Amino acid sequence: MPVNATPESARIMMEVIRDMGVEKTVGFKPAGGVRSAEDAQQFLAIADELFGADWADSRHYRFGASSLLASLLKALGSRRRQERQQLLIP
Repeated sequence: MPVNATPESARIMMEVIRDMGVEKTVGFKPAGGVRSAEDAQQFLAIADELFGADWADSRHYRFGASSLLASLLKALGSRRRQERQQLLIP
């Protein structure tokens, strides 16, 4: 049975990065299991908690989840549609 990234395993790996003091030179990439903006937020919240809000940047953090992009684009499109509709409603 294939196993994807889980928030629990991500926390353990990021705690090791922190505890070894290598967070400036080592990054993290959860792969699989990250399918939605909500999933991504869970993983990013762990990084923010352990390293601070500025750590998860392009040098340190990437997602290895092909279905995530489509989900994010869909979420952005929905939000933009809602914003446009709010502008049109008197």
